[in-house]
Amino acid sequence: CWGSRISLVAPIPPSSPQHNLVPHMAAAHDLQTSCLMWLRCWLHDAQMRWARRSYLCAPWASAKLVLHNPYMASPRVLAHPFQVIALLKNCEVGKLDLFCAACPAAVMQDALPQLLRHVERQQLVSVLVPLLNNVALHAPLVSMLRRVDVLRLAEILNGTLPGKLDILLRCPGERVVDITCAVKHDRVSTMLALVNHA
Repeated sequence: CWGSRISLVAPIPPSSPQHNLVPHMAAAHDLQTSCLMWLRCWLHDAQMRWARRSYLCAPWASAKLVLHNPYMASPRVLAHPFQVIALLKNCEVGKLDLFCAACPAAVMQDALPQLLRHVERQQLVSVLVPLLNNVALHAPLVSMLRRVDVLRLAEILNGTLPGKLDILLRCPGERVVDITCAVKHDRVSTMLALVNHA
């Protein structure tokens, strides 16, 4: 007995009922693992869909936005209800809050009503909203709001194809803003033609 070890657990005979349970236990374990993986994927997808919810689908987010940025509910802004609804319907929850936090309140208070008044609703949704939903473009967009005349910016938003302004704002530094400010009023349409064919 010194050279061998005695097993304290007796092997399960192949003909016993316990031996037949082994494959079923393995199958049950595989099923449980599959269910857990499916549940994890579903929760991740639900989290992503929740993050992409619009402000109209999340009243608490809209209330928070107005609470921290009172100018969002000013008479000058609410004078354009359809534009405001289009903006809140297409902006992802949290992204507009981040942009408002990055942009000085005085700039937004002056620029937002004019943009809502002069930018076409379709252009507001297809050109401006993607910029607001992209946090990486907030800084150059804020720079444009601060330095470019609002009416010129509205003309640019109305004349730019979807996705083109996104490419320009990715340029390093403030070159795009410098060029936009330097272009004469009668040359804005020429500049937009070049941008749309870039």
